[in-house]
Amino acid sequence: IGAYFSSVVGATLNGLVQAWSYAPSYVDNDGDGLVGAAARGPDCDDEDVWVNPSRVEYCEGKDNNCDGLTDNLDPNCADCGNGFIDASYTPVGAGNAYQEGDTVYVYCETTFRAMITGVVSAVILGKPTRFYDGAMVEWNSLSHIADRTGTPILPVNSPWRTDLRSFFRPAMSTANVAPRTITDPYAWGANAIVEADRGYKTGESTGGGGGGGLPPNPCGG
Repeated sequence: IGAYFSSVVGATLNGLVQAWSYAPSYVDNDGDGLVGAAARGPDCDDEDVWVNPSRVEYCEGKDNNCDGLTDNLDPNCADCGNGFIDASYTPVGAGNAYQEGDTVYVYCETTFRAMITGVVSAVILGKPTRFYDGAMVEWNSLSHIADRTGTPILPVNSPWRTDLRSFFRPAMSTANVAPRTITDPYAWGANAIVEADRGYKTGESTGGGGGGGLPPNPCGG
């Protein structure tokens, strides 16, 4: 009995040691809420916050959703030429893209590609097209994400937040977000420059103070 008891205890302790040595560390290196494959977790790249099974596949050279398929090889790729997507990055499906009467809005990170696609949409295809007056760098600035000082760019109740429902992708790290100077997060409009130009040409007040006369010409004359 003693020998049997000793062997059972020894085997049990050995199993516990082995189990402990193989136990996952449960460290989430990229902070996306899922541990990596090395720790027996579902995240196939625990160094990239934009890669885990809950992500949408994008055409950017990596397996965003950890299904083993990359870019065009993944039928769920949102921007690999498989069709139009809506504001939630979900493919709208065959027959659900442009419909007569729709207006096409074009934009991109630097606006350069938007100019090309916009000319195709408006000039070649003859569809109603609107260009976003600015770049996605500016669009993403209108959000509640924190900058590198830990300060949110816009307050949580600002009506101008683009991170609630739009084509929006936050920076992978707050260290990459420079602080912004926001004049009025509750402003009635976001076209102050356009209104200022209109006021200069017409001599009207644009709500920013000043009288109704023409302002001095900064170019002289």
